[in-house]
Amino acid sequence: MATLITGLDHFQVEAPAGCEAAARAFYGEFLGLPELRKPAPFLNNGGVWFALADGRQLHVGVAPDFVPRDKGHPALRCDDIGAFGAHCDALRRTRRSLHLRR
Repeated sequence: MATLITGLDHFQVEAPAGCEAAARAFYGEFLGLPELRKPAPFLNNGGVWFALADGRQLHVGVAPDFVPRDKGHPALRCDDIGAFGAHCDALRRTRRSLHLRR
């Protein structure tokens, strides 16, 4: 059988209602991901979408009964972990909370 799935288009993380400002601050301002305009059918659902450099997307979606997860998480790549660590330091973000690995 031929492979039907050829890659990953996007992933979604759940967040509580009203999360948009915090999502924009973290993913947009801190990580530097450009915000995407959501298609019209999704505009009233809350949440916010971001573009990744490789063409994939990260969606922050509102879950009405949001419960923080213990294990689920996105794992994002960067080319220069040292530069990213310096960025964290400059903005007073703890590296440990971001789970940076070499």
